Amino acid sequence: MLDNFEDSPEVMKRHYKLLEKEMKKKNPNRQIVNMYLNKEFDTRRKWLESIPAEERCKQLLEFYPCFTDHIEV
Repeated sequence: MLDNFEDSPEVMKRHYKLLEKEMKKKNPNRQIVNMYLNKEFDTRRKWLESIPAEERCKQLLEFYPCFTDHIEV
């Protein structure tokens, strides 16, 4: 039951906003960034599967600019 709660759209939005806030810092904490990326993994994967293949990379990098840094990938 908690798994469904953790994957709720409201919780995922909160994770995304916190990730975005962390990434705007001059020196983002990589552990915090990775923690939020890990929490969003399943939802992010489902979201990417719903996007046409030719648009996936573009949209992923728009929403998650942290993936442009090879260390975060």
